[in-house]
Amino acid sequence: MNTLKKHFVSLAVLLLLAGLGSIPLFHTGLYTAHDIWHQVARLYHYSTLVSLGEFPPRWVFDLAQGFGYPLFFFSYHFPWFFGSLLVALGLTIADALKLLFVVGYFAAGFNMYWLMYTLTKKRVPSLIAAITYNWSPYFFLAMYVAAAIGTVFTFALLPVLILGLYYLSQNKFVIGSVLLATGLSAALLTHVLTLTLLIPLLGSIWVLGLHKSKERHKYLIWSTIAGILALGLSAFYLLPLRSYLPLIAASTESGGLTNNYTNYFASLKQLVYSSWGFGPIVSDAKQGEISLQVGIAQWLGAVLAVALLVVTTFFYKKELFRAHFSSKMRAALLLYLLLFLLSIYFMLDISQPFWLLWSKVLPLDFPFRLLLMSVFVGSLLIGLGLASLKKTWLQYFLGGSLVMVALYTNRNHVRVNLYTDIPLDLYIVSETTTNTYHEYMPRSADTSVLNQDVQSFIPDEPTFVFSEHRSPTGVTATVVFPENKSIAVRQFAFPGVTVRINGEIRNTQVDDKGRLVVLFPAGKYQVSLSYEKPAIVALSEYISLGSVGILLILILLRKKLK
Repeated sequence: MNTLKKHFVSLAVLLLLAGLGSIPLFHTGLYTAHDIWHQVARLYHYSTLVSLGEFPPRWVFDLAQGFGYPLFFFSYHFPWFFGSLLVALGLTIADALKLLFVVGYFAAGFNMYWLMYTLTKKRVPSLIAAITYNWSPYFFLAMYVAAAIGTVFTFALLPVLILGLYYLSQNKFVIGSVLLATGLSAALLTHVLTLTLLIPLLGSIWVLGLHKSKERHKYLIWSTIAGILALGLSAFYLLPLRSYLPLIAASTESGGLTNNYTNYFASLKQLVYSSWGFGPIVSDAKQGEISLQVGIAQWLGAVLAVALLVVTTFFYKKELFRAHFSSKMRAALLLYLLLFLLSIYFMLDISQPFWLLWSKVLPLDFPFRLLLMSVFVGSLLIGLGLASLKKTWLQYFLGGSLVMVALYTNRNHVRVNLYTDIPLDLYIVSETTTNTYHEYMPRSADTSVLNQDVQSFIPDEPTFVFSEHRSPTGVTATVVFPENKSIAVRQFAFPGVTVRINGEIRNTQVDDKGRLVVLFPAGKYQVSLSYEKPAIVALSEYISLGSVGILLILILLRKKLK
C-alpha cells in the first residue's frame, strides 16, 4: 500500500497520458492498417484451434483454401495466448485484438517506469522516460499504421529484459534470472527477428552488468541459467521452427527474406523527421509513405546526454553535478549514447556490408525495426540524464519541456486512417494464408492450386466421398471406391499431416503440386485427415513443460536460493 501511495501521482499521470495515446483503440469497429487483416485472421485461427483442444496450435487445415498451412510453426504465439483467452471470455475477435494493443501499450509505459525507477530511484525522471517511450512515433506507427502486434508487445517486454540484467548485476540472482528468462522467452515467442536486432543492446548491457557485478562467477552462472531456461520455455516453438524452416518458401532465394533487407534502409533525414502517412512500403523504404522518425524527444535525449558528458568532463567540480553525477553514471550515459548512434548507423545504407554478412547467418527483413532500439535508448537517456541533475527545479523544467515536445510532435500521430465495419467472415475468407507472400508455404507446394475453390478433400473423385465432415483440426469422411486408386488429397504434405484409412496411416508420396498422394483400396471405409505431432514437436513441448516446472521451483524457492 505504501508503495502504491508513493507512486500514485506518477502512475496516475502515466495512465492518463497512455489513455490519451490509445483513444483510437476505443472506437467502435476496426480500422485500416497494413497487417490488420492478417492479425484478425491469425487471432481467429489461433483462438478457434485452442477452443478445439489444439494447444499450442500448429497446422491450420482451413488455410490455403483447404490445402492447409503451417502458420503457427513459424508465426508468433505470445500475443495470441492472451488473445485466445480474451475470445474465450466472450470478446469478439475485433475487440480482443484492440484490447491486446491497449494492454501492450499500457504495459510498455509501466514497465519503462519500473525500469527507470529501479535504476535511478527518482520518480520524475522515471515518469518522463516512460511518457516519452509511450509517446514516440514508432510506437504509434506500430499500432495505427502497421497494426504490428509483435512490435507493440516487444516494446512492453524490452524494459523487463533490461530489468532482469540489472538485478543480476546487483547480485539479486533469482529475481534477475526469473525476469530475464520469462522476458526473453516471451520476446522469442513474440518476434524472433526483432529480438535478434536487439542483440547489440542486450549484449552490451550484459557485459556492463558482468563488469559491475561483485560476484561475477554467480552472474555468469545465473545469466546462463536464465538463457537456458528461456530457450526451454520457448522450445515448443523454437525447435520445430528451426527443424522445419528449410521446408518452407521463406528459406529459398526466390521466396524468402535473404536479400529483403536491401529495400528497407532509411535516410538520415527520415530518421530525424518524415511526414506521417498510412500507405505501405511498396519497393523502397525511402520512397514509402510511412514515417520512420525516431522521435524529436529521443533525439533531444541524446543531445542531453552529449551535453552532460561534455559539461561534466570540463566542469565536473561544479556544484550542480558533484552529488549526482558519478563516474558510473557517466559510463552509463556514454554506453547508451553509443548504442543510440549504433542503432541509427545500422538503419542507414552505409551499414549494408554488415547486413550482407549477418544475413548469411540469419535472415533479417527490415533494418528500420531498429527504431525500437533507438526509441528505447533515447527514452532511457532522457531518464538517466534528468536523474543526474542535482537541482529538482531543473529536472521538472527539462522533463516538462521534453514531455511537451513528445506530446506536441506526436499529436497528429494518434489517429487511424479509416475506421471500418467489415464482417469477420470477410476477413477470414480473404486471408488465404495470413501472409502477404505466403512465405510459410511448403517448398513442394504449387501456389497455383490456391486459385481453386474449396471442394471435397478428394477433389478429383468427389463422387466417392460420403458423409464428409471438415473442421479446423482435420477432415473425416466415409469413402467408397470400386477399385484401388492413388489420388492426391486436398492437403499439402508437411511433417505431421497424416491420412488414416480405418485407423491405419496411409501417407505414401507427394505429387508435383505438393499434395499428399494416398493409395485408396477398393471398398468402403473411414478416412481421417489430421495433424499428429512428430517426435521433434512432442519433444519440444515436453521441454517447455519441464522448463515451466523449473521456473515455478525457482519462484517458490527464491528466498532460500539468495
